[in-house]
Amino acid sequence: VCPCLAGHVCSKLLRAAVLAVVVPPLLLGTICSEMAEVLQLQALPSIVYGLEEQAVALSLEAAAAGSSALAVTDAAEAEMLEARAAELEGRSKAEEEAAMEQQERDAGFE
Repeated sequence: VCPCLAGHVCSKLLRAAVLAVVVPPLLLGTICSEMAEVLQLQALPSIVYGLEEQAVALSLEAAAAGSSALAVTDAAEAEMLEARAAELEGRSKAEEEAAMEQQERDAGFE
């Protein structure tokens, strides 16, 4: 056997052995990468749905905060109206008492 031919065969075998060791992990890496892409694409609708749900929740929170602010405003207005009603009632009683005193004075002059 020619040493030149033996060296050529050995280099071919060595090259084939390197390819046999290196190529499968590269292929596995490519396959895993493609599977990851597919999973990411499948996850996108769920992510979008989650973001939509979050937007709805924020909208409801804003509406609740607005309702709460209106309730506080309404309560303050109700207190103001109650105070005004008490003031008018007091004034009405004072006027009623003044009118009765005036009637008594007028009746005393007759």
